[in-house]
Amino acid sequence: SRGNLFWHIPIRRFVIMSLITGGLYQLYWFYKQWHWWATHHKQGYKSFDREAMRLFFVLSLLEKIETDKALNEVEKADFNGTQLFWTWTGVGIFAWAGYSLFKSSNWSGWIVSLAIYSLDFLFLLPVQRYINRVNPKLGNSYDRPSFGHYLCLAASLGPLLLLLLLFPLLKLITH
Repeated sequence: SRGNLFWHIPIRRFVIMSLITGGLYQLYWFYKQWHWWATHHKQGYKSFDREAMRLFFVLSLLEKIETDKALNEVEKADFNGTQLFWTWTGVGIFAWAGYSLFKSSNWSGWIVSLAIYSLDFLFLLPVQRYINRVNPKLGNSYDRPSFGHYLCLAASLGPLLLLLLLFPLLKLITH
């Protein structure tokens, strides 16, 4: 709904799309949350691609959601955006390091690293739950979003990238 504060998406859809896309759906989620903030705070002149290239873009976005005045007037945030960011980042780095260390020697290490990275979205669930709790209290409703261009793109790229990543594993197993 136009009156929603930040992007209201059902948790089930967020989880399913994150798993199907191998974690790429997080990029779409970040875009939608940033877009809401930029639109409602008259920051439309800032371009998402320029903002997203900043090193701590995700930290800034999580802090904006945590400290948003309109959200906090209804209910104080029950998460710490800074802690979530560092945990989310740490798990991503851990998964990448695990992949880098085990990609040539042990395929099970590679699979574990991919699984860890794919589950990195779990650290964003408290933020989405908070947004989903506050919107109905303001009388806002959830509109069923259509599977637009970017959502379809994310849904189709995830499996493709997963296949590209699995190809070396299959090659390793068969030889």
